Amino acid sequence: MLCEGCDGNNLKDRSSGLVVRYNWIEGGNRALDLVDSEYDDINGASDYDDSFVYGNVLIEFDGGNRQIVHYGGDNSDEWFRTGTLHFYHNTVVSERPGLATVVRLSSPDASIDARNNIFFVQGDGELGFLEDAGTAVLSGNWLPQGWQSGSPSLTGTVTAMDNVEGSDPGFADALAHDFSLDPAAEAVGIVVPLATSTSDHPISAEYTVSGGAPRASANNAGAFE
Repeated sequence: MLCEGCDGNNLKDRSSGLVVRYNWIEGGNRALDLVDSEYDDINGASDYDDSFVYGNVLIEFDGGNRQIVHYGGDNSDEWFRTGTLHFYHNTVVSERPGLATVVRLSSPDASIDARNNIFFVQGDGELGFLEDAGTAVLSGNWLPQGWQSGSPSLTGTVTAMDNVEGSDPGFADALAHDFSLDPAAEAVGIVVPLATSTSDHPISAEYTVSGGAPRASANNAGAFE
């Protein structure tokens, strides 16, 4: 968590073999800034381009960048990550009064495979998925009614299938940041199978203040069963 009054990115990474799982990340210029490395032993690694982000809670506040996640690069495009960001079983909440976008992909060659997440906006906020370029595929997610494919600067492609749209995913107490699900929640049981490339990164836990707890199953969308 950033210090009070700090406006940097919350988690910034330039590694290969990136896995971000079971965290609570709130505020900052961006929650995740997953960008390029200039070191050949990193950007030349076989696992540099594909990354795995799952089981996290990401909260967007007012101020800073409207993009919650940035994936690709911020230096030379010859080093950009151009593979797939596997983004699954996350709970993403925007408390921003205007438009918040889930992800900016730095390259038209990059993609995000978003499955079994909850994307929620509070108040009068709006949600767009893709900021600029690249390819996004959404499946098995809970999405707020009126969500948009992207921002006004969208040049990429967004494909959505087998998602559920509504006004309330069924959080126990969203205002108190209790994002566990009620038994009758709309986000219960809506999941789709994950990509085979995620087999080494199963959903086996969920965030707790004390450092995590086993997750009995992955039948529900979002970071909590």
